Amino acid sequence: MTNEDLAQSIRPLVEYIKIQIPCLCDQHAEILATQVIAGLPRLFAEQPETFSRALCSTPQMRK
Repeated sequence: MTNEDLAQSIRPLVEYIKIQIPCLCDQHAEILATQVIAGLPRLFAEQPETFSRALCSTPQMRK
């Protein structure tokens, strides 16, 4: 995956963060999105039920 692919894949999260925290610039929202994603493996390891809840809340699993 190239840096451009990675940037595009986190874009929806970046946009969501910017809506929730309007004072953030694009660059800071990208940094926050990257930190959130980087922390997910640790969160899922410490609280495995969180992964199940997250997975069940995706549109693909609700069908």
